[in-house]
Amino acid sequence: MKSVHLPKNFDQKIKIIEKEKLDIIFYPDIGMSSDLYYLTYIRLAKVQITSWGHPETTGNETIDYFISSKLIEAENAQDNYSEKLICLDYMPMYYLKPRLEFQNVDFNSIKKYACPQTLFKILPDFDIVLKEILLLDKNAEIYFIKDKHSYWYKILLKRWDKISIDTSRIHFVEPMTAEKYIHFCGNFRVLLDPLYFGAGNSFYESMIYGVPSVTLPNNYMRSRLVTGAYKQMQIKNAPIANNLKEYVGLCLELANNCNQNFFIRDQLLQNSKLFLFENYKSINEFDILLEKLLLNKNAKKN
Repeated sequence: MKSVHLPKNFDQKIKIIEKEKLDIIFYPDIGMSSDLYYLTYIRLAKVQITSWGHPETTGNETIDYFISSKLIEAENAQDNYSEKLICLDYMPMYYLKPRLEFQNVDFNSIKKYACPQTLFKILPDFDIVLKEILLLDKNAEIYFIKDKHSYWYKILLKRWDKISIDTSRIHFVEPMTAEKYIHFCGNFRVLLDPLYFGAGNSFYESMIYGVPSVTLPNNYMRSRLVTGAYKQMQIKNAPIANNLKEYVGLCLELANNCNQNFFIRDQLLQNSKLFLFENYKSINEFDILLEKLLLNKNAKKN
């Protein structure tokens, strides 16, 4: 295995990568780094692929394949991608279980609801969910994590005031370390997966405590990651909603029905160990895919 450190200079990056004469480049994320984004528009390898690090199609003709999973794609999902979509059998990731000291939680003392997601994911349609939960559960309080620059949370509070959401029962906590974040998630009865752009990495982290997340998938992969993880873990009666009313109902049930919460929580704790964390089958599947892609490319060339 060889590790190459790319310098800051963009032209030097290109020269170093070209020198390697790569057969395949896998861009695990396109969009979060401007340099990486522009690099992807240059054909630097025979085969160029990406996946769900930032779960959107690139619209980039030099990216040949988008690696996804049957578990997280809807029917006719190819229509959503400019790349050729490849759906693996497992979630397209190998996730190490975070190593930290587990803290015991008491269902009767922990808080009910949290949406521990980046605040730009909280879109206006999700406001309906928050308002209904607060109206139907008189003891409800909902927790969010304040953004780093204290910008988005102010926008949300203003928006919620306009539609008469009881913001006195909505709380924003300060940003925290990864370890504290996981413990934070563990101290709630239910987590709210935002509409349209749901949880990914954070859902895996929440499985340390087996906290159920209520989710409402649509036809786009960015909303279906929690659903796919539930499928891979083989969770019975997973809290996957079909509409907004059902979403709210599942939230209320998991927050107030101890038996149902424990039923889901126990499955999540056990099955995440068996099927989600450190899933070597996903690595084997990815290895086989890379070999096939390279063989196909060489065959076309010859």
